[in-house]
Amino acid sequence: MYVVGGDLAKSLSMHLPNKKHNQLRSKIVQTVAVEFDTYQNIDIGDINANHVGVDFQSIRSNISRDALEGGISLAGGEVIHAWIDYSAVYEQLEVRIRLDGRKPRDPFLSYSVALSDIFSGPVYVGFAGSNGGCKCHSFYSILYWTFQTFWEFRPLQFLLAIISLVVLLFVLVIILLHCYRSVSFTNLPKENPLSDRLLPEDSPAISPREFSSRELQSYTDGFNHRIRETKSISIYKGTLRMRIGPLWSSWFGWKKFDVAVTAWTTTNSIEAAIEFESMICTLTSVQHGNITRFFGWCREGDKCFVVHEFMRGDLEYALFKSRQSLSWKDRVNVIFDICEALCYLRKRRILHRQVKPSNILLDGVSVAEQGHMVTKAKLNDFRLAEALGPGDKIFVDKSLADEWSAGLSFGGLAPEAVKDGIFSEESDVYAFGSVILQIVTGKRTEDTIPNSSHFLLCNWLVEKLENNCLEDAIDPKLRHPFRQDDAIALLKLGLQCLQPDRNERPSMLVIKKKVESLRLPHSLVS
Repeated sequence: MYVVGGDLAKSLSMHLPNKKHNQLRSKIVQTVAVEFDTYQNIDIGDINANHVGVDFQSIRSNISRDALEGGISLAGGEVIHAWIDYSAVYEQLEVRIRLDGRKPRDPFLSYSVALSDIFSGPVYVGFAGSNGGCKCHSFYSILYWTFQTFWEFRPLQFLLAIISLVVLLFVLVIILLHCYRSVSFTNLPKENPLSDRLLPEDSPAISPREFSSRELQSYTDGFNHRIRETKSISIYKGTLRMRIGPLWSSWFGWKKFDVAVTAWTTTNSIEAAIEFESMICTLTSVQHGNITRFFGWCREGDKCFVVHEFMRGDLEYALFKSRQSLSWKDRVNVIFDICEALCYLRKRRILHRQVKPSNILLDGVSVAEQGHMVTKAKLNDFRLAEALGPGDKIFVDKSLADEWSAGLSFGGLAPEAVKDGIFSEESDVYAFGSVILQIVTGKRTEDTIPNSSHFLLCNWLVEKLENNCLEDAIDPKLRHPFRQDDAIALLKLGLQCLQPDRNERPSMLVIKKKVESLRLPHSLVS
């Protein structure tokens, strides 16, 4: 990492005429660099081929230290975390390095220098790399970096801060008094007691950001409220505080909302870091009403966290564990909501690859026009999501396909994914078809069916179809009025999605049109 002072940094990427170039060369540029050196250049006094140094105005280090003293091999292929801190008050430059991502208390290198004497104008921060005199090939990646400044205690600045704070408080009191007199709080609509801690659907877009593990510990009360746990992930309930709504809303515009924090463990490697970064890029690019909102992320060492919208239930619990059965209208709404989410992903050429009941979250939403609560479904868990390349397939190692089939079950994983590790838009269609069948029948993809030799739900339904008795497969817990023909139509649609040949499966747009026709009054359906 290097720091450049003066006007030269503005012109580094510009192609200048000779006259301007000569003028530029005449300017004196001050530089400070922290080097991570894997080559020993004896001519400039390098101590070895694995050292960290601080350089001023040249490539000869003012101070350096062997990285092995910190248990680190710079060329060892591991992810190395580095912190470079400078205190203007104590005029001290400190460098820290570590492998596990936790910032050390004591610096690895410490050097006294007054940067204010070196830099008199604008300062630019950046990175540079070179093989120098080494006749070798080296490749190093900067996975991510941040830059921030912070305030240090100075008596004069402290006095000015106190004065500014008093003035600010006085202005805030005037604003609050004005708002109190001009706004009638009795005319504000009452909040729904069932959803006062949920983020409103019409709230403005929230930019996802990186959280620290300390922040997540605070939001989740020390990760004490675990709401779900599987072999690979744990999900905790937390409370996020943000400003939503007008200035005069509760607590001066700030409000608390329930969130879910998904946590899992991965390897502390470059490949795992790249995969995590790819997932974050996908999540930040996805914004849809039927996909859970993404608030931010955190990765420290081998621990990964994703903060997203909290919803009170999931489809797996509602279908197979809840005493209260979903109504037919709710089931059709769930199918349509997830269908819209998958159509949105299809337009953006993103594969979800984990479409299953446990990844479909549910919540009750008040609809003023209808005067009651309706079930809202949203697609969740994008850990395996992938953006399609130029082709229409994604090729994945067979070993990974075996691992996924254990979690997704064979009934929800397309045959080409199980056999050859191939994932495509049609593989999501296959998984969605399996979800449709589970919603209509109320049975898992691998339920044991009484009085039947078949174990898989799809095989059992094919047998019912061949015997012209698909109506016997409809969930017996459905006691609310519904049209039997609609349920049979959905069962046939789900079986079409499960065609062994992926080219024979319907597209998401075709599925959406068929499901949408079931939601309309039958007098309007031609």
